[in-house]
Amino acid sequence: MLEEARAKGLRVAVNQNARWAPAWRLATLLIREGRIGDVVGVTHLHDKPLPPLVGTPFDDVPHMLLNDYLVHWIDITRCWLEGSTVVAVAASDHRVPGQSDEARNPWGADLRIDVSTGASASIRIVGSAVASAGGCPFWIHGTEGTLRGSVLLGSDRLTLDRDGETTDFALEGQWFTDGFAGTMGELQSAISEQREPENAAAHVFATVRTTMAAVESAERGGMPVHPVDLALTTAKETLSSHQQSGAA
Repeated sequence: MLEEARAKGLRVAVNQNARWAPAWRLATLLIREGRIGDVVGVTHLHDKPLPPLVGTPFDDVPHMLLNDYLVHWIDITRCWLEGSTVVAVAASDHRVPGQSDEARNPWGADLRIDVSTGASASIRIVGSAVASAGGCPFWIHGTEGTLRGSVLLGSDRLTLDRDGETTDFALEGQWFTDGFAGTMGELQSAISEQREPENAAAHVFATVRTTMAAVESAERGGMPVHPVDLALTTAKETLSSHQQSGAA
C-alpha cells in the first residue's frame, strides 16, 4: 500500500486521534523541546470504567484490551520514546473480581515496553474502575524534569515539574472531538505542504508492531517478546528508510 501511494504521490495517514488529545499533544511538544531532558520512564494508569463490552463485536477480539483498546496508549508512548529501539515487550491480561461471567475478554491488563536507551514504559488497566471521578493519569519522567497529567472524562490537565518549580498549562479542547480534528487537519496540512504527515502510515507501523508484540507476549503467558529492528523514529526518518530499502 505504501509503495503504491508513493508511486502515485499520495499521502497515507492513520486516524491516531489520541496524539492530538490536548494534554498528550502538549506533552509531546514539550518533550521535543527538551523540557524534561531525555525520557527515563513513561507510566499510564487507566482510572476509569471500561466502555460496555459484553455482547459487542469488541468482546470477540482475542486479547481485546491489548489488541484494540490500548492502541492509543501504545501509540502515544512510542511517540514519547522517539529515537530509541524497542528491546522487549511484555504483556498479560487477566479476569478481575466482579467481572461479568458473560464477558469473554479479561478486564485487567498490564503492558511494559523496554527500549535501547534504558527507558521503559508501563501501561496498566486494573479493571473497570468504580469511581465517581476518573480519567487516565500519566507520568513522563525525564533526566531534567517530570510531566504529570491526565486525559478523558474532564480530567484533562498537564503540569511540568522542573528546577524546583511547577508549571500548570491551560489546555483547550478535549480528546473527543478535537483529537479527530487534529488527525484530519494534520493530513490536510501535509497534502497542502507536500510533506509526510506526523501520523503517516509508515510511522504508525511501529505502533502496530509493538501492539502485535504485546499480544504475542500475552499468548506466551507474559513472557517478554524481543522484536527485531523495531525503531521508534520520526515519520520523516521512517519514510526515508522505506524509500532507501524499497520496503512497504
